[in-house]
Order: sequence, then structure tokens, then C-alpha cells
Amino acid sequence: MLIVNKTSTKLTSELINTFNQELIVLVNEFRQLQDVTGSVVNNLEYSEHLLNKIHPIASDIYKQLNLPELQQAFEADVQKWKNQGLDSAPDFTNTQVASKIVEDGEPIFFIGPLMAINGVPPTGFFFECFLAVREEPELFRNPQTCEPFEQEFPHPKKALFSSRLLAASTGFLQGNCLAFFPENIATSQKLESQQFALFFLNKFQPIYLQETIPRVKKIFGNRDWNSAKLSSEDCYAAGSIWGYVHEYFHHTGPRPLFENLPLKLKWNTGLLEELK
Repeated sequence: MLIVNKTSTKLTSELINTFNQELIVLVNEFRQLQDVTGSVVNNLEYSEHLLNKIHPIASDIYKQLNLPELQQAFEADVQKWKNQGLDSAPDFTNTQVASKIVEDGEPIFFIGPLMAINGVPPTGFFFECFLAVREEPELFRNPQTCEPFEQEFPHPKKALFSSRLLAASTGFLQGNCLAFFPENIATSQKLESQQFALFFLNKFQPIYLQETIPRVKKIFGNRDWNSAKLSSEDCYAAGSIWGYVHEYFHHTGPRPLFENLPLKLKWNTGLLEELK
């Protein structure tokens, strides 16, 4: 089921129906057979049956969205995993390398074993998929407002992007997973630098209203908060600004994230990095 009605012209009703009614169902079933390493630990023969059904559907979606590099990378990674045995940890390095950001307004499709940060527990490299549309707010399209902001906070990488999550498997759809980072894809070796960060900003407001505001009122009293009255579009724009400033501080200072990515991938130092 689609979360929002924002769609790209490439997202046909047939593609969306296939994603929702077939692919998500199969992926959610497959992930139930994995452990936190991504290895299949239950019903190995059935898991291969599921993957054999997932493979052509995903490849066809890549083809319809005109993403040949990702299609080839996904197919190569699936074949490699099947060859080494699904009871081994997956290595989707090809998919990770091929992951690129699209232009504003274009659809984004991912499928593969990935750790969905702040998703539903347990945390691990489970098979996931999502369909999103990159959508930068008007603020970032207007030079009169954007340029002074970027001059005050000159982001050294500018490798972060806003998007609307349309549909997804359990790890992305449920829980508080607000972002997609290619470094969280299951691979044999960790990335040394961050390719990009993609934020699902239409998830921000529901989480804020359902989880943050009740906690704030419990601590500071049951009074009205202006931030809770924002429209969904204003909240999306505010989230985009937050994302930019958040990533700006990640990539500045004595140990910028783009030069010290492995530190973020460890729990303790990653937590310190987020607190910074």
C-alpha cells in the first residue's frame, strides 16, 4: 500500500501494483528466514524458491525504471549468493557500488540485504526493498533563499537528498528508519567513505507527532507546541533543512564523516557522532 500519492511519471499503476502486491509480500516472507547476518537459517530450499520469484520481479522493475546498472548489479549479487549458498552471509558489493542518487522528481528503487537503522527489531542485514521519489523542497530550488543558507553552512559534500517513501518492506515501512545509507548494505568489506544519504522525510511528521510530542508533553507539560501544528508540507521542508544541517555537522570538524566513515559504523563511536 502506498504511503503517499506523490508519484513520478515512471511509476505506472502496473509497476506500483506489482511492487505492493507481489514484491513486498515475497521480500517480507524471505526476511523471516534470515538471521541478523543476512544468512538464511530456516527452510533453505524454500528460501531459494522465494529468491527465484523475487529475482525476475525486481529485475523487471529496474528495467521499467531504466536503471540498467543497478539491475545488472542486483542480478550478479543474487547469482553470487546462490552460488556460495544462501546459508552464508550475503555480499551485495555490486549493488552498493552501483547505488547512485537520481535527479529531483525521479523514482528510487532498492532491493537487497541491508541494515535498516532504527527499523523494527532485531537489527541486522535482512532483505529489504523500497520505492521512493526524490523530492527536494522549494527552499532548495530557490537561489534567493538557498544560496545564503549554503554560504552560512557550506556543506563540503552535498551528498544528501530528500525523498518521499512510497512503499517498502517491513524494515523501512515500520519502525523509525528515516534514511537509506549505501554503507549499510551487506558487503564483505566496509566502505571507507559515504556515497550519499537519502532521507525519507514524509515519515518524519508521523513519528514526531506520535512519539516525540507525547514525550515532550510528559516532561514539559501538556501545552500546545507550534511544531506540532505544522502542515505536512511545511514539516517536510523543515525536515529537509534539518537533514542538511545534520549532515553539515557530520562532515565538518576535526574528523569529518566522509573521511572517517568506519568510525560511524561502530556502535559507540557512531553514537558519539550522532550526539555531536
